[in-house]
Amino acid sequence: MCDLALLRQKYKPDRVRVLFVGESPPANGTFFYKCDSKLYKHTKKVFQEFWIFKSDKEFLERFKNEGFYLEDLCDEPINHLPKRERKAKRNENIETLAKKLKQLNPEVIIVVMKSIQRQVKGAIKIAGLNPKYYAIPFPSRGWQKEFEKQLKGILTEIGIKKAH
Repeated sequence: MCDLALLRQKYKPDRVRVLFVGESPPANGTFFYKCDSKLYKHTKKVFQEFWIFKSDKEFLERFKNEGFYLEDLCDEPINHLPKRERKAKRNENIETLAKKLKQLNPEVIIVVMKSIQRQVKGAIKIAGLNPKYYAIPFPSRGWQKEFEKQLKGILTEIGIKKAH
């Protein structure tokens, strides 16, 4: 089992311009920075319209070099928990996320799961930041196309140029 925090750290840019905020690493063991999660697959698919890259490693390096980063509200998987417990874990991690946000100080935050907006907005307020803010659905359970469409729109709006 690889250490997810170390793997995430490997792809942390010196200056985070655009921060994706997810709920937590998936309980099934997949992970964005392992290139095997739903979020990774659909994010990469959208970026293929903007950047030219030949491999997962190349994509993650470009993601990092362009100032993009993924952080989670919760460091431990919570998507397998019962609804009430999951919500409690989200709320418990607001302060921790606020500390991360204050340190990262991103220009843009893209929340990738609309149901964590309240916690992320609370963390932004605690951190005293005022980034451009977007919230899009998580790419599963029929929301894949909507995720891709909204992410494409955000990237265009924040000035990411198409590769072709």
